[in-house]
Parts: sequence; C-alpha cells; structure tokens
Amino acid sequence: MRTARFALATLALTFGAATSTAADRPNVVWLSFEDTSADELGCYGNPYAATPTLDAVAARGLRFSRACSVAPHCSPARATLISGSPAVVHGTDVHRFPYPVPEGYYFPTLLREAGYFTSNNAKTDYNAAGWKAAADRVWDRQGKSATYNDPARGDLGER
Repeated sequence: MRTARFALATLALTFGAATSTAADRPNVVWLSFEDTSADELGCYGNPYAATPTLDAVAARGLRFSRACSVAPHCSPARATLISGSPAVVHGTDVHRFPYPVPEGYYFPTLLREAGYFTSNNAKTDYNAAGWKAAADRVWDRQGKSATYNDPARGDLGER
C-alpha cells in the first residue's frame, strides 16, 4: 500500500495570511499534491495513512470532498489548479507545449493582490508561455527554500 509520503513529498503551493491579522480575513493554506489521491490521506478515511498534521488541519478547516482532476497528468493538472479553469480553456492541456495565457491567468496573483503572502516551493511547469516573466507577480517567494513561514510574511509573531 502506498503511504502518505507521496502527499507530503509533493507539497506544491502554500499560502498564508500576509499583513493582516486572522480577524481581518481568513487564513488560507492551499496544498497541491501529485501522484496521490484522497484515498492516501487519513482525513479522507484511510485508517492506515499516518497524516496527523493534515488530519488536524482538515478537522479545523474546510476540506473538499467532491473534487476531481480535469487533466490526466502533471503540467496540465497544475495549469488547471493555478488558473481555476480546465486546461483546455487556455490551451495548456498539451503536455510540454507552452501556450500563451492571458494576463491574470494565475490564481495566486489574486491572493497576493488581496494582501496574502504567496509561496511556491518547487512546481512551476504550467505549460504556459511567459511563466518566468509572470513569476514575480505571482509569488512573494519561490524556489526550493520558499515556505509560508518566511519571515517576510510579517505576521508570524501574531500566532
């Protein structure tokens, strides 16, 4: 049986509150996983999955139970997640064919403009042409050392 290590090893996107306190707006933690399913997480009913931290977060927050993938593999699936639209809408459904996407395509940009701190630890392949030029508008921090616990977030002492 596969373990939850796949889920924890593929953490892709995380978001936390930026400059405001939790009373001003909700905290958002967005976790994207690859090569796994809800069946591999304890909070979705797997009695053998050891995911106590995710289980605790899920118990205190909002957990989606009717979600599905609209793309069969990695980059088109990520394009769907980051845009909020099926990959076929913007032409990002063909793996390894970077397609021009419209301004405002990246959902985390909306979070950042609303004052949230956005970070991306590793995944940046969205089949979208011009990604590198847009990255600084999308993420406050990106790369292997990026974390939602970054001191630049500015509100870590309020918790």
